[in-house]
Amino acid sequence: MKNLKLLYSLSFLFLTFSCVQPKKNLYNDTVSILKDSLLLKAQKNPSEPPITLTAATSARSIGAPNEFFPEGDYWWPDPQNPSGPYVRKDGMTNPDNFTAHRKALMRLSEICGSLTSAFLITKDTHTQMQRRSI
Repeated sequence: MKNLKLLYSLSFLFLTFSCVQPKKNLYNDTVSILKDSLLLKAQKNPSEPPITLTAATSARSIGAPNEFFPEGDYWWPDPQNPSGPYVRKDGMTNPDNFTAHRKALMRLSEICGSLTSAFLITKDTHTQMQRRSI
């Protein structure tokens, strides 16, 4: 359900911004389908606590605690050299990889998208002003 709502949000944004002069019926149809779920999501977002990069750290990161630390999905410790560099295993996601920063930024993107969509639908700046600073 969460992925479906994200897909709807992205679809709405794409349809809104990709066309120089969007067809009125297509825009109205999209808004009528997605409006309730987008507005509900936008109303829920301001009450969610912020998640910052410093909320989670990885022992493998050599950067500062406030620096984004990504680990690729397909990188695994080398069984021949466990303390050495990781090796790539195409198509095999490493479940032990650090993903907290990636998830925090995806969440931020989803929150910004739903608030923006709500504003585009309603033109209500109060919705925008209610949100906390991100």
